[in-house]
Amino acid sequence: MPGRQQIPSFQLPSGTTDERDGSYNLTTVGNIFYNTDTSNVEILHVDPSNSLDWRDLVVNNKEQIDISGNLTVNSFLKSPIVMTIVPAALTAYTTYTNSFYRVHKFMYDSPFTTHEINVTTPGWVHYIAVGGGGAGVNQYWEGGGGGGGGVISGTRYLGVTDLTNFYEVKVGVGGEKAGSNGGTPTSAVSSWIRGPGIPTQNETNGSTWEPSAIHAFKGSHAKETLIFSAATTIATSSTVYTVYYPFIGSTGGHGKESHRDTQDNRTGGTSSLTSGRSTGLHQGYPGGLGRYQGYTANSSAGGGGAGGSGQNADAMIGGYFFGGEGGPGKKFTNLGADDETIILGGGGGGSSDNYGSHYRVGGAGGGGSGAVNNNQAHTSGIADTGGGGGGGRDNAPDRGGDGGSGVVYIYYPK
Repeated sequence: MPGRQQIPSFQLPSGTTDERDGSYNLTTVGNIFYNTDTSNVEILHVDPSNSLDWRDLVVNNKEQIDISGNLTVNSFLKSPIVMTIVPAALTAYTTYTNSFYRVHKFMYDSPFTTHEINVTTPGWVHYIAVGGGGAGVNQYWEGGGGGGGGVISGTRYLGVTDLTNFYEVKVGVGGEKAGSNGGTPTSAVSSWIRGPGIPTQNETNGSTWEPSAIHAFKGSHAKETLIFSAATTIATSSTVYTVYYPFIGSTGGHGKESHRDTQDNRTGGTSSLTSGRSTGLHQGYPGGLGRYQGYTANSSAGGGGAGGSGQNADAMIGGYFFGGEGGPGKKFTNLGADDETIILGGGGGGSSDNYGSHYRVGGAGGGGSGAVNNNQAHTSGIADTGGGGGGGRDNAPDRGGDGGSGVVYIYYPK
């Protein structure tokens, strides 16, 4: 080529490890050698952190690239993934690009529809899944704020799909408050991602626990009976023991402490949720406890959140007892369209006695506020956050707040 110096190609010295060390006079830092034992190109290298030794040069365009030692990345690793989204409904899906990520946000549409993801170029993605939030219970002596939907997050490799083998995203709806005084709220619904290499997590009593599933469990209300997995054996360095995982995100706040025994029997234990089983919640935190003060402690506890437990109903102001605040949700930095932090899975606030406007707020992350009789109505959990509904009182229309619908995010460095 005119104007450019022509440098002919050359062949590296090659051979086995023994030949490299014994037959060639390769003793100078910077020598390069092709090792036929390992099929790697090597360089004789030394630096202030590493002694003189032969080290591999990374070769691109291989099925597998091996990197040993700590990997320091001073910028985002971009994913080559190319995907096409078929949303359950146009109103239930949005995508945006902020300063850090390309984000796909999947929202609730209906109980019968799912979003579809088709991948033409595979790659790694980050994911966040949030189950629907539990509803608040309407009578303060039976329960309080709803538990926030379970929150799971991580990184997963998505492979190429075809017409019959693709990824699906299901977003769960929040629980609905009771239709009558003393009634039972409806259960929320879990959210999940399924497809090639991602197993399905069933929620029937005694189902197998699937640790590699992307399945965000629903939040519960305080009157809900928890369902547990089949026995799972876990080995440690000293023993082997059996656990039963509860299929729930965060649990609802308790009502009056005089009803605690009833709730313990339903959930399997206030603090451990296990009825003698050695496990607890994995995607959220428990709701708070009620306070026993005869029939004058007309308040209920806050629901648990994905980032912390619900507050006990034990605050007292001016002779009146107040419900607990909802537990906080889980924070995700730089996720919003304007790089803001998004909080998901907050618990609902408990209800309070009639005293001014001292109501108990829901946890950050979409939790609804609890009712204060004749002064402050409950609020529902916020849609697309999995927030728990606020606790209600004992009369209509303050029957507790609905749980907020869940949400699923899939995102990767732009």
